[in-house]
This record gives sequence, structure tokens and C-alpha cells, in this order.
Amino acid sequence: MTMRLGPILGFRGCGNDVWRASVLVVADDAQAPALKWGRDAALAGANGADTTTQLFAHKKQKVWRHDFSVPQEATELTVHYEVGGAGAHAFSVPAKGEAPRIAYASCNGFSSLHAMKQVDVKNRLWSHMADRHALKPFHLLLMGGDQIYADEMWASKESLKGWLGRSRDRRISAKFSKQMQRDLEDFYFHQYVKKWSQDEPAAMFASIPSLMMWDDHDIFDGWGSYPEDLHKKMS
Repeated sequence: MTMRLGPILGFRGCGNDVWRASVLVVADDAQAPALKWGRDAALAGANGADTTTQLFAHKKQKVWRHDFSVPQEATELTVHYEVGGAGAHAFSVPAKGEAPRIAYASCNGFSSLHAMKQVDVKNRLWSHMADRHALKPFHLLLMGGDQIYADEMWASKESLKGWLGRSRDRRISAKFSKQMQRDLEDFYFHQYVKKWSQDEPAAMFASIPSLMMWDDHDIFDGWGSYPEDLHKKMS
């Protein structure tokens, strides 16, 4: 098995002294890589997933999500886990009745390659979060939109550049071709794999359950704000 992306922890809610989480991975395998988790770092007597779901498949790569439930205790606890034997990870669960410690992030990327080249330290704020997390672990990573910047989609494939280069009326009348669909699916899938597998954000995604909202750059700049007839065409 080759892990292409992950693990990415998700927050699935809490109630009745149970903290519900998920682990998402992208792997080249017909079968879901097994989840093991427990309070022991050696994963002795480890638990498995409550449910396992294949969310998506792109060519030979499959997106899997394991859901599981962690009983909260009187004190904060550390949960250790691994997926498919690909390395150990851990995250913190707040004690019963304790408010979670929350980290917030948004705008994870750049709207242009020019802007990106002006930055002297790659993923500086993810590294800052990691330093804070090491001192006192966060329980929840709340992401307010623009988890990636997908604006470069328009320059990534000839079929998309050709559509964008037309006049407004011709864009509206043009058909959405099978080639455009293939190009879009390739772009978005590999964009997430590429951006989220960078060392700095990947470390945080693997150690803090996240709850994510979406914004325009996750699709492309200005999504939702175009005239209705053009927006429907771009949908």
C-alpha cells in the first residue's frame, strides 16, 4: 500500500461524554488501510474503526474515512493511532465538561505564484501553530475557508484555458466537455494531495481533529459572486 495523503483527523461532534473523530487517508489500494487506536502508545489491545467509508475514487487512488468514538474521561487524555501501519500519531481529547482548546486557520495558500515567491519562509504560520501545539495541545482545528487556493486551475489545463479565453457569450453557450471534466477532476484531486501533504500542514492535520468550512478559493476566486447566467455555467 502507498499512502498518498493523510492521515487527516476530522471532528465529528461530541455528546454524552463521547468525542467523535474520523481519520481520512488517500491510498493506492483496493482495500481500506486498517485503523488502530488506543491510549497506549504501543497500541496494545488497540481499538478499530466504528465504520469505514470509501468517499471517492480517482483512477487507482481511493479516499477512505474511518469514524471512531473516544469516551471522554475525568482528565484530558492522549489518543494514539496509526493507519495501515504507516506511522504512529496522536491527538488530545478534552476532559468531560471541559471546553476544547481551539486553533483557527484560514487562507492556506496564495492566489498567485508571484505572491508565493515573495515569501521567505514556507508555511511559517503552520510551524508557529506546531510550536504552540507542542506546548499545550489543541483539541480542535477550526478552518474558516480557503483550505487550498485553486485559482491556478484556469492555467493548468488547455481545455480550461480555452474556455476562459472566449468571449462571455461564447463561454455561456459552450458545452462542458468530457475532457474538461477529466481535467477538472485531475486538477482538484492532485491539488489537495499536493498542498495537504506538505510537511507543516500535514503534521497539524494528523494531530488535531479539524472542522472545515468552504470559501471561494477552495473552488476558484470569486465563486458565488458572478452574474447568475455565467455562474451557472461555471457550476
